[in-house]
Amino acid sequence: MSKCLVVLASILEKEGFLKPGFLAFDVKIRIRFLRLIEEWGVFQERFGPEGVENNPVWQQIIPYIVLRRKNLFFIYERGGAGSAYQEKRLQGRVSCGIGGHVESQDRHLMRALYRELNEEVVFTLFNSSAPVQFDGQVEILGLVKDDTNDVGRVHLGVVGQVQLGLNFDISLNPQGDEAVSGRFVNALQYQNLVKSGNVKTDTWTEIVFRECL
Repeated sequence: MSKCLVVLASILEKEGFLKPGFLAFDVKIRIRFLRLIEEWGVFQERFGPEGVENNPVWQQIIPYIVLRRKNLFFIYERGGAGSAYQEKRLQGRVSCGIGGHVESQDRHLMRALYRELNEEVVFTLFNSSAPVQFDGQVEILGLVKDDTNDVGRVHLGVVGQVQLGLNFDISLNPQGDEAVSGRFVNALQYQNLVKSGNVKTDTWTEIVFRECL
C-alpha cells in the first residue's frame, strides 16, 4: 500500500493556507507553515476504502520545484496513456514543477523534496556524463492551490525553486517513463508554445508561471 503526507483541510484553511491561486511566503509565513506540517501532518493510505486520493477532507502535500538557469526554466511533458505516470488526469500535460507525494519513508517534507529531485532528474556537471547527487539550496516560494478540478481539490503544492549554476546540466531520468521530454525555455518561448495549441499545461504550472516566472 502507498501512504502519503496529508493535513486536514480544516486546519490549513483556519491558518490561511488554502487560498486559491498562489500564496507567497515571507520568512515568518514559511516557518509557520513548516511548523504546521510537522505538528499536524500524518501519513494516510492514498487508495482503498479509506484512501485520501479523492477525499478533499485531507490535503495531500506535494513538493513542486522549479529548476531555473538565469532567465530560463525547465519544463517537461508527462507520460501519456500506457506510461508509468499514474495520475491519469494529468497524463500528457506539460509542467514546470518537479515533485510528487511525500512518502512515509521520507518522514518530512524537505527530505521528500530532495528525493523527488534526484529521482526525476539526472544532475551532471558539464563535461562529465557521471551523475551527481543534488543537495544544493532550494528556496521555498509559497503555496499553489487550485480547486477548479478534481486533482487540485485534494492537493496542496509547496512551490520551491533551484537556481542552477552554469556548471550543472540536467536531463530527465531514463530509468522510468513518467516523463517523455524536457527542456529549458524562457518566458516568451513558453508562452508561444502554449499559444501554439500543441501542448496542454497543468493548472499549477499556469499559476506558477503567472506569479513566479
